[in-house]
Amino acid sequence: MVISKADKALREKTRRDKIRGHPARSYKVICKHGIQPKSSCKKCNNEDNKQRRLKNPPDLETRIKQAKNTRLLNRKKRVKVIKYYGNNQIVCVRCGFKDMRALSLDHKNGNGNKHRKSLGLGSGSEFYNWIIKNNYPDGYQVLCMNCQFIKASEMQERSNKNYWEIQKKISVKKQANNKVN
Repeated sequence: MVISKADKALREKTRRDKIRGHPARSYKVICKHGIQPKSSCKKCNNEDNKQRRLKNPPDLETRIKQAKNTRLLNRKKRVKVIKYYGNNQIVCVRCGFKDMRALSLDHKNGNGNKHRKSLGLGSGSEFYNWIIKNNYPDGYQVLCMNCQFIKASEMQERSNKNYWEIQKKISVKKQANNKVN
């Protein structure tokens, strides 16, 4: 029987993997989420890690350090996204407000909450991660919270229709009072 060079190479690779303790290259695992090409799927891996953490919880110092690092990383991502949509500045594009604590990302066409929910995302770091992963898609701008509320009022973005009826009644009463005075 004649063995080709490719077969010899594959056998050698498999032999080396076995010696090193690696599984064979064509190794597949069947888990409750289906057949996986790796040793376990992401969902199973997350469940295993969760169980491991429950059995051996990290000490308080480690948890505090991890939380601090996560907050720092999320802050850096937020700054990165706001700088991108603010033309390399941390500033509201409408009024020029520069305090980072009051700046946020706004959907130019409105209905940002519906869009985020359709993607299955929460607000904050989840949304900023999605923006970065999707190469900063168009349709967003940086606004301060005052400009956000003004824009929402102008475009009637709030889902509560009664809110707008009440606001119209209030503004009509104010105008009537101003005419009387």
